Amino acid sequence: MTPQIGGHPMKTCAAIFRLQLVLSAIFFLTGCALLDIPPNLKARISKDIRFQDVLRDAEAFKGRTVMWGGQIVKVTHAKDGSYAEILQIPLTWEGSPTYSDASEGRYLVVFKQYLDAEVYRPRRKVTIVGEVLGRTDKPIQDDSVEYSYPLISGEYIRLWPRTYRRRCYSTWDSNPRRYYYWEPLYEDE
Repeated sequence: MTPQIGGHPMKTCAAIFRLQLVLSAIFFLTGCALLDIPPNLKARISKDIRFQDVLRDAEAFKGRTVMWGGQIVKVTHAKDGSYAEILQIPLTWEGSPTYSDASEGRYLVVFKQYLDAEVYRPRRKVTIVGEVLGRTDKPIQDDSVEYSYPLISGEYIRLWPRTYRRRCYSTWDSNPRRYYYWEPLYEDE
């Protein structure tokens, strides 16, 4: 009688399949980590703080670290760094801003480093982690209307890639010559 290595062939095959499944799941889950927030900063994030609460009473949350998403309205520069005005947009489970028009307001982010206004352009989506510094009142987009902005220090910023879509036309149109050319891709706003 010859000895078998590894037991029954079907059991060995099932064990190899399970091992491949576990390894691919680990590889997939580590590959899905879209935000590369430093671990010490990630541990400080207060997930229970809502944007509405800070907008209402910023002084109560002073010194707490938050993670907010949004869309860049404008970036300005000063001697001490850059200021970004962000239109708040809710985040998805993975930390990226949603594609919705739901916003609870605007906030200002102070960065010690220089942010190039050509890279950090208006309407680009961002995720920001920073400490609540308080509140500041400024005219909204150089108008005469005063707006009360929550002010946070920018300790981490993730600029999300632009999205492009192709307009879709029905193939069951009664007039097939109506769309006589293909449109190029357009930037999603």
